[in-house]
Amino acid sequence: NSVVVVSRDIQSHFIADLGFSSSQVKVVHNGIHLPESFTSRCPNSPFVVGSSGRLFPVKDYPLMLQIASAATHKGDFHFALAGDGPERSKLEDSIKFAGLQNRFQLLGHLDNMNPFYAGLDVYMNTSVHEGIPMTILEAMARGLPIIAPMVGGIPEVVDDGVQGFLIDGRDPAAFAEKCLLLYNDRELWKCMSLAAREKAERCFSVERMAQGYLDVYSKLCGAKS
Repeated sequence: NSVVVVSRDIQSHFIADLGFSSSQVKVVHNGIHLPESFTSRCPNSPFVVGSSGRLFPVKDYPLMLQIASAATHKGDFHFALAGDGPERSKLEDSIKFAGLQNRFQLLGHLDNMNPFYAGLDVYMNTSVHEGIPMTILEAMARGLPIIAPMVGGIPEVVDDGVQGFLIDGRDPAAFAEKCLLLYNDRELWKCMSLAAREKAERCFSVERMAQGYLDVYSKLCGAKS
């Protein structure tokens, strides 16, 4: 028997904590349908940092608010968060308390995410833990540099300094510093934008994911025959 997991981080957990052998646990990364067309562009003005997900504690969106407070004092930033959940009222109160009503939008649930991604310049993740986040893959496929914590399977998706930045720890100033770097260095932004799209095409297409599952099933069938 084999178990398929979406990241090497989860694979390590199955082996170290659940007693599976390394030969039993196969990694097949998530894949997405890539947008058919991709055109390189320049960043927006104001510079928009966005994220998307369930408004649950594990996503740590209060950290994103702290990052917004730090960044908006130093540049023309707007922050946008798509999604809904039980933390919404707390976030609304925190936005008002921080005086960010004109700089931080809670967009709620969106059926069509394409306009949301099209309006961003950076995609940010602030989760305490993740597998292989589909939203990061979707953002990369649209040429968005990523700023995210160095947790879970995210380092398997984003190469620090190539498609974006990985932050070791949860200091909002460290996240804000990378936002400012991309805001001030448009050539760096463009290089990371192109690199994000290239890696999404190369490693995280739905076709590549399907081939990964086919390889697993083929090996299992071969072993039984």
